[in-house]
Amino acid sequence: MKKTSFILAFCLTLLISSIVTAQTEKGKILVGADSNMNFSALTNKTKDDNNSNVYSKENNFIIAPKLGYFVINNLSLGIEVPLTFSNSKSYFNGFYDSNYSYQSAEQKYTSVVFAPFTKYYFNVNKTFKPFLQGQIGLGISKYTNTIDENNFNNYGDIYDPSLGGYVRTYTSRSSIFTYGLEGGLAIFFNDKISLDIALGYSSITFKPKENNPDNFRQISSGFVSNIGFSLYF
Repeated sequence: MKKTSFILAFCLTLLISSIVTAQTEKGKILVGADSNMNFSALTNKTKDDNNSNVYSKENNFIIAPKLGYFVINNLSLGIEVPLTFSNSKSYFNGFYDSNYSYQSAEQKYTSVVFAPFTKYYFNVNKTFKPFLQGQIGLGISKYTNTIDENNFNNYGDIYDPSLGGYVRTYTSRSSIFTYGLEGGLAIFFNDKISLDIALGYSSITFKPKENNPDNFRQISSGFVSNIGFSLYF
């Protein structure tokens, strides 16, 4: 009797383990977009009883698609590609000084990073699986600032017929180095979809590519929270 009970318990344990592991078993493919998903389109203005003036508009979009492969049960190796797009335009109607008559300024920022990652899931049950993820990556960024100076020609500004005035453009490019470690919880709605919530540490370093004899770098680091979805095939 004891032997039969032991065999039944052992078989039941194997069955539960296979069900729990099925979502993250060896050979599965992970597709996700779960790091700092963000989109915003903002208009900033001043307003009183007589006037309403728009002084800036902003559009931002951040997403980090990822693709991974489970090399063994619960361990996925892959690559994450954070993409950032940002555009803002400021209006300076009525602002003058002795040298300039600024009408508007437009800033554009784009970046792309390629970050290999390792992600490990802990089998708790079929619905909730804690995980740890680490990644390290390299990338590039580009920042452009274009100033419309109306009818003034300062320091070799270029005349732009579409704007009806002179413009001055400044462009900078930087290399990016980033790394991070995070822990979180994957909440599975079924065998194919999970909601991932994470908290971790991230560091990103920007290094200008041009006119940088002193090896200047800008470093941003600290704790970050991420939320997104993952698909399993």
